[in-house]
Amino acid sequence: METFKFIVKIIAAVLVVKVLFFLGGMVAKDKAVEKPMIERFLNEFVINNSEFKYPIKVDDVTTLRSRKLIKEGGIYFVVEDLQMNVARETFAIPYQEVGDLVKTEASPQICQDFKENRENLFKGYSQVGLIQKYVDINNNFVAEVKFHISSC
Repeated sequence: METFKFIVKIIAAVLVVKVLFFLGGMVAKDKAVEKPMIERFLNEFVINNSEFKYPIKVDDVTTLRSRKLIKEGGIYFVVEDLQMNVARETFAIPYQEVGDLVKTEASPQICQDFKENRENLFKGYSQVGLIQKYVDINNNFVAEVKFHISSC
């Protein structure tokens, strides 16, 4: 159980760091940017950035395999395909609870970061969210975690 709690804490810490990186990348001086500009920006600098060579090792437990952009209900989501290097059968809690646990651990920091940085972000940033899809070492589904400012 201690090992699993450690893994979840690492995942939550990684999420916070990634969100800070994501928020930092969204800073812009032009406050009148339209949604299509946001989409172009996300595609160029987050999704198709030539600096990212997948797979990317996030930490000892997690690897980022790819990213894509989807639009769901008028909101853009960066979807991250993440693989954990453990089998879900070895988790101390049911794998179905992992998503809720990760979201519970990471949401307070993510929401605080957004509130603190709100005035420095693109006007359309409220239309951008993050979905993380986790699979285990055997490519079995573990969790999908969705973050958006509307859930803060």
